[in-house]
Amino acid sequence: MPATLFDSSAWIALAFSSHPGHNRALATFNKAHSRAPVAICRATQLSFLQPVTTPAIQKAYRSEQITNQLAWNKWQELASLPQVIWLPEPESIEPHWKNFAVLKCAAPKRWMDAYLAAFALSYGITLTGFDRDFASLPELRYRNLSPQPKTP
Repeated sequence: MPATLFDSSAWIALAFSSHPGHNRALATFNKAHSRAPVAICRATQLSFLQPVTTPAIQKAYRSEQITNQLAWNKWQELASLPQVIWLPEPESIEPHWKNFAVLKCAAPKRWMDAYLAAFALSYGITLTGFDRDFASLPELRYRNLSPQPKTP
């Protein structure tokens, strides 16, 4: 199954047309189909719902107020599209998660990144988003949607 797991940065870019990465996220999403779907999981669902209902995020992307009900309805709409699949947590995730997350320093942001990387690795799928930090995990197949810096 050549699926790709969108991380929350990709879902948020997809949700807000004023997001600088919206067109790249939308283009990637529109290329998905039933044999090469976009995958969602509980962690990406939660990582989408919380920020889109946050007033600061709404203001940053010039959105009207998004209530929990509106966010849930939008999520259900996205999740029901034919190119989207739901993946449950794989049983084999914990060793990968530990390998990616356990560092010799405090790195609070690393927990979710490590979880999503372990999730994708456990399923043998690509993780897609805008976070350049995933480049530090060479065993992970990661598609970075961020624009590449221009070389002189």
